Amino acid sequence: MEFDSVIAEYVQKHTIADQKFRGGYLYQISLIEAYLGGMIASWFFQENLEKRQALVGYIINDINFNQKIKIFFKILKNHYSELYEKYPNLSKDFEEVRNLRNILAHSRLDTSIDYLSTKPENIRFEFYKNGRMEHHIFTSELIRQKLIESNTLFVQLSEIMVGISGDDSYKVKTTYHDSERKTESLQR
Repeated sequence: MEFDSVIAEYVQKHTIADQKFRGGYLYQISLIEAYLGGMIASWFFQENLEKRQALVGYIINDINFNQKIKIFFKILKNHYSELYEKYPNLSKDFEEVRNLRNILAHSRLDTSIDYLSTKPENIRFEFYKNGRMEHHIFTSELIRQKLIESNTLFVQLSEIMVGISGDDSYKVKTTYHDSERKTESLQR
């Protein structure tokens, strides 16, 4: 009976950590994706709010994250090369964020007795890749790092938007401390 209560405790602990990490990370990615859509629409219709909104509502919202990234980079490379060069790691950063987003969106928390009976401090996700089960283990430090990386990407996008539009109202203040609080609570 004690074994069952230990497993139940770990299921609860890992489920809460999963919700905080996955929820926080996917929330940040949804902000990045919305920002990308807004940036694309603004490039096409900078002076016409109604047309920007229509483009987002009719077309951009139906484009997947990967396609938005590709369109964004085409615009950035071809029309704002100085901004593209200012952020040399942006493409790699997007690839990492997109890959983790896909893992989190298409995986499940490992709550198997085999895993939880080892009393792990780390959470583990299970997902299928090329027809095979794979696992990703996340430590508290790795979770913290991934939340900070996604936040940093969002801040860089806001800086690019300011550079494209000339409008400082697009500049966001870092939410690094919010990410810190989110990850600190995962460790408790």
